[in-house]
Amino acid sequence: MNIVITGHTSGIGKAIYELYGGIGLSRSNGFDITTSDITQYIDKDSVFINNAYTNKDPLSQVRLLHDSVEMCKQVICIGTNTRNVGKYQSAKNVLKQECEWLYGQGHNVTYLALGKVDTPHLKHYNGKMISPEYVAQMINFIITSPHRVEILSI
Repeated sequence: MNIVITGHTSGIGKAIYELYGGIGLSRSNGFDITTSDITQYIDKDSVFINNAYTNKDPLSQVRLLHDSVEMCKQVICIGTNTRNVGKYQSAKNVLKQECEWLYGQGHNVTYLALGKVDTPHLKHYNGKMISPEYVAQMINFIITSPHRVEILSI
């Protein structure tokens, strides 16, 4: 199994990358989710973890989902179950809808809906948060499940 993850240098992506290794794709190594081609990194044995998000092109995760779903064994998209406003929430809603549609078409696609996760993006939030390491364990649950998992909400 080949793990490919976007946004592997901090937060959720870093925790997943530390658990699995594999191919980490981030701006730090020249991968730009708004313009780079994911297909050169994945194959039929790959699990693609679609983690990175950018305000530069909020629908980049949706494009990566569609570019990868036919080519790899499994796609896990990192989403949200929090109530935000603006581009972020809209983009995550579209990502969720696309995951649900592709799952219904028989693809092994999971939308992982997360609450507030202890990442650098929420450094000023003082409430209870999910650890990135716990998210990595939930990714492990999804990957090792004998059944397809459509949505997992934490």
